[in-house]
Amino acid sequence: MKKIIFIVTFFLILALYNYQFFLGSNPVKEVSLESDLMHANEKYLDTTMKSLIGLEMYDIDLRELKILIENQPWIKNAQIILNPPKNITIKIIEHKAMYLWNNKKYVNYDGDFFITPNLPINNILKISSDQYSHKHMYGLYISINEILLDLDIEITSLHNKNSMIFIKSKNLNIVSRYSNHQSRLEEFVSVYDQFQATYKSKKPVNVDLRYPTGFAVH
Repeated sequence: MKKIIFIVTFFLILALYNYQFFLGSNPVKEVSLESDLMHANEKYLDTTMKSLIGLEMYDIDLRELKILIENQPWIKNAQIILNPPKNITIKIIEHKAMYLWNNKKYVNYDGDFFITPNLPINNILKISSDQYSHKHMYGLYISINEILLDLDIEITSLHNKNSMIFIKSKNLNIVSRYSNHQSRLEEFVSVYDQFQATYKSKKPVNVDLRYPTGFAVH
């Protein structure tokens, strides 16, 4: 029995160190990319894919290759699939930016930061704060959006600074104290029809809700 175990172990070790003898030579001839890229560096990816041509398929360090690809700013996940005997498929998922945080970095739909060398998306929600986390501020955006929902006001930016909040949309710029923003916004919503009939302008209207009673428009 010991002799049989020894022989099996010997051949396993032999196969491990001489797998090309058993599997044959498998130089990579084709590398295909499956992805819907919007912002990732396609030139870099193309160079990386071309560098695999001619390499022995089973000599490629798949973990190292995955890390190399995912080091690119816009790439969230990369999957490397070997298709013996000659082909490799690379599947890539890009980050999808949900909003821009503090005018410095994007936040994806998982709530995670990702930093890019430039900020190519122009029409994106902008959120910033000098006091609160990005997750807290996004929760604030959701709650304010719900208050303004019936007014068909699309928030383009939400900023918090010095205990004030600044809400911008295409037609309105609203400022309020953070401490009582909910009640003041609800009051504004209750008179919005009258406000809209009174103040008609092609330019965004500035609404200041910081007054004890009512609000100022300028």
